[in-house]
Amino acid sequence: MINNLKIILVEIREQAVVRIAIQAVLIACAGFLCSFLPTLSNELHAKEMQIKSARPRIIIDTEDIERIRESVKTYGKEDFDFLLESVRNNVGVTSPQKLASDRNSLEIMMNLVFAALISQDDTLIRQSVSSGTVFAKTDPDSGDDMAQRNRLLVMSLVYDWLYRSMSDEQRLEIKKGIISHIEHLRYFADRANFTGGHTRYGNAVILAGLIALADDYGDWAGYKLLDKVRDNWVKGYNPYQSYAARDGGYYMGWTYGTGYTSPLPYLLWEKATGEHWCDDWRRNQIYWYLYGLRGDETYPRAGDCYSTASPYASDGIKSIVAVCAGLYKNPHAEWFYQEYLSKGAFRIWRIIYRDPMVTPQSPYDRENTLPFSRRFDNSGCIIARDSWNKDATQLFFKCSPFYTLNHHHKDQNHFSLSYKGPLIIDSGYYDHYGSNHWLNYYTRSIAHNTLVVHDPDEVFHFAGRTISNDGGQKFADYNQQPLGEEPRSLEEALSKKYNIGGITCYQTNGKSCWIRGDAGNAYSESKLKTYERDILFIGRPSGRDHPCVMILDRVALNKNLTPRILFHTEKKPDIKNQGCTVRNNGGGLVHMDFMGTPEANIRLIGGHGAKWLVDGKNYPPQGLMKNEHTEAGSWRIEISTAHTVKNASFLTLLTIDDVSSSPKKPNVSRVSGDGYEGAIIGDDLLIIFYGKSAPDDWHFTGDRFNNIKEVHIAGVDSQRRYSFHLNDCTYTSGTPEVHEYHLP
Repeated sequence: MINNLKIILVEIREQAVVRIAIQAVLIACAGFLCSFLPTLSNELHAKEMQIKSARPRIIIDTEDIERIRESVKTYGKEDFDFLLESVRNNVGVTSPQKLASDRNSLEIMMNLVFAALISQDDTLIRQSVSSGTVFAKTDPDSGDDMAQRNRLLVMSLVYDWLYRSMSDEQRLEIKKGIISHIEHLRYFADRANFTGGHTRYGNAVILAGLIALADDYGDWAGYKLLDKVRDNWVKGYNPYQSYAARDGGYYMGWTYGTGYTSPLPYLLWEKATGEHWCDDWRRNQIYWYLYGLRGDETYPRAGDCYSTASPYASDGIKSIVAVCAGLYKNPHAEWFYQEYLSKGAFRIWRIIYRDPMVTPQSPYDRENTLPFSRRFDNSGCIIARDSWNKDATQLFFKCSPFYTLNHHHKDQNHFSLSYKGPLIIDSGYYDHYGSNHWLNYYTRSIAHNTLVVHDPDEVFHFAGRTISNDGGQKFADYNQQPLGEEPRSLEEALSKKYNIGGITCYQTNGKSCWIRGDAGNAYSESKLKTYERDILFIGRPSGRDHPCVMILDRVALNKNLTPRILFHTEKKPDIKNQGCTVRNNGGGLVHMDFMGTPEANIRLIGGHGAKWLVDGKNYPPQGLMKNEHTEAGSWRIEISTAHTVKNASFLTLLTIDDVSSSPKKPNVSRVSGDGYEGAIIGDDLLIIFYGKSAPDDWHFTGDRFNNIKEVHIAGVDSQRRYSFHLNDCTYTSGTPEVHEYHLP
């Protein structure tokens, strides 16, 4: 027994020794494996992400370089020669140290690095790499976040495009600079706001840096961050923008809308991985710029707008249109680029994406003329015009289904009108984001052509401040779910809290259109039940050379108050009786007739000391931002009921004409009945039906109906036929004299 016990003890000791030995080996192996874990993890992520190993891979690759080098000898020569001249004129004028902290240096540096890559000019290569190292040695905190983001993008381009032209020391220096800037800016990735703010561009430039350094991360956990940034795009930015920019437009307007829909992040990812993002709406972006361009070659003011400048002054527009033409092969984009963008600076996107096989097609091509109006859903915008000529009249209407705050005004059911320049305008200055003028006037309903209802009991709060009571559209309640003052994702944007109505009807026959916007949810329910606006835009009324517009506003309130409909102008209107005339400096004018509310009050506000008047107080701008256009208004017309009411309707007729032709104002008269409002304008009868069921037969008698040549009726059922008996004359559905705009 004792011997057996000894044997057992010996076996146990031997097993323990073996276990200890095995544990020692495992610990040693674990230590060895841990030393390689970041590399192993990076390799696994690299395989999953499928980032191309070959450089360059940011925006262009080796095949693109060869194609571009051939193109700049032929059809791309003029653009590339211009770019080279621009580079040689700019480089050396400003030191790399100054450019490194300049928020506007991206164009100069991007052109320089691209010119060096394509031309293989030794001097340009040295200048590019030298500048890249200066950028890399710059403190990541230097300048504001716009300068920091641009600096990161420039370093990423240098590292990727000129990788083979650098020494090991230069590559290491720029790599360190890229990583330090990414780490400084990674709060954009960690706290991404998918609807606004600076995080979109922040995530784009971080993505550029991560792609540039892929396979070179070493011990730095770059692929873990790349995972996060990719998720931000795939799960956040992309679904939100596919919704908000559904048809290519954007609710922020043309100034900030261009920046927030730039193609950079998509081009970065597509070239690095072959995976496409957001093709659904990006291919239609050209139409936002094509329809939006006014006769004077400017864009309407919408959202925060620091300039209504012509498209050739915008680098962002050039990149979008160049991509639409070359990548998506859109013939209208090719035409637009050749017509408006072929001159001026920043031609890099045209050089990269130009496809000489894409044939330009004008919007007024005889065989394929584009319709004169277009809806941009879900931005909530409709643009209507009467022609594709340089002197076209343009109407812009906005009623978005959601609200986001950032660069997004309280402008539900707002419209603007231009002919030979602005006539009815979006007023105020973008003097500074968050300024007194911006918060109390410019972004508010009072600055737009829509409804305000002043309730003395209503209090407007923003960011803990009590602000002006303009009688307009509400601010979100911070404490209501989801918490906050603006949505940060598509899910939040679609919540009840941020639902502010939207366009409920839109119909066009190619030349004219009908719009209905519902803005009821945009106002406090304590004062307002419903607010619907109908606009009937007739491109060519009988016997007239210019459009007419009928606007019907229907308001239902929860208590007796005084609703007011606003119209803003640049020049002082000439008010007479129940109407007025507005002129602009370009030779256009609009006659306005206010006829929907009996005994309506017409009040003119503006001029010195009262341009920005809100509830008895003036809120002037605090200086003007650089490039601010002067189309900001000085006057507003207020149409209100004579007494406090709970229900009201306002009917406004607009007829456009030329100042120089000594125009004769057309005869106008109101036509109304059960469930409809309308008017006779010259030889046309316009009707908007809003009741439950329209009659099949319409009867109108009296001398004023004797000369009617066309009937335009909106809001009717497409499955029924209608007859219009005008004294002894009868028009029926389906004839050239009757134009119907149906319910959806």
